[in-house]
Amino acid sequence: MTTVKISGAMASAAEREVYTSGTVGATLRFEFDGAWDGLAKTAVFRFGSVTYDVPESEWTDGECVIPHECLAASGDELMCGVYGVSQDGETVIPTVWVRLGYVQSGADPSSDESTAPTLPVWAALKNAIGDLGDLDTTAKNTLVAAINEAAQNGGTSVTPLIGTTAELTPSQVKDAVLAGRSVVVQYTDSEFGVLKFTNFNIASSSNLLASVAVVEWDDAWVVYALYGNTSTQQWETKVTQMATTPQVNTISTRVSTLENAGYLTLETLPKYGGESE
Repeated sequence: MTTVKISGAMASAAEREVYTSGTVGATLRFEFDGAWDGLAKTAVFRFGSVTYDVPESEWTDGECVIPHECLAASGDELMCGVYGVSQDGETVIPTVWVRLGYVQSGADPSSDESTAPTLPVWAALKNAIGDLGDLDTTAKNTLVAAINEAAQNGGTSVTPLIGTTAELTPSQVKDAVLAGRSVVVQYTDSEFGVLKFTNFNIASSSNLLASVAVVEWDDAWVVYALYGNTSTQQWETKVTQMATTPQVNTISTRVSTLENAGYLTLETLPKYGGESE
């Protein structure tokens, strides 16, 4: 990195590096003596007949990014200086121009002008789009492919949160549920085997979330509940017997009887004029 040392109005370049056309993001460092304390500084770059200003507010720890326009072409000499002014305007120091060297012709693998990063528009768009690798969709190669995939799946997240209670924390499941993301939490019980929970209710005030599964086991129906505590990040289970299989079958028979006990049907409903068939 080129370092420009400034003492009063004098300026000189140390550790000068080579600049090539097409470079974006090249930086140089400024070092000032005490005469510049308290002055508002502006770096001024000149390439050919055009100058570009970079205020100190856009520097980082004395390092300034050279405007990419100054390195867009080769052949001309790149120069820089610094303009300093006190808050009351009574002190103004413009430095001499520092010769940074001629911009050399840089390698261009495609010669395709459409791929040239025209800052700041190009950088702003890139930052707004973000990293495609962070998408939850299966398609990550282009933004269009990811949007189309999301649209085909109803606009919801196409990657469900799937894992075991050993792999997922209650907080992860809670965040996924609140975000509208599908969830499948698997727990293996030594007696009931593999159970999968997909529908969770959240009690935020109690830091709890819960899901239940109804299981027929050993001639009985049981409710198997999975609880997650978002404070302790622990999972717990609770098993409650509802009824025996014969009892459930009896209930089912009664329901069937009620449904066919002579209640109104579409055939026996009164018609518009009061008549019935």
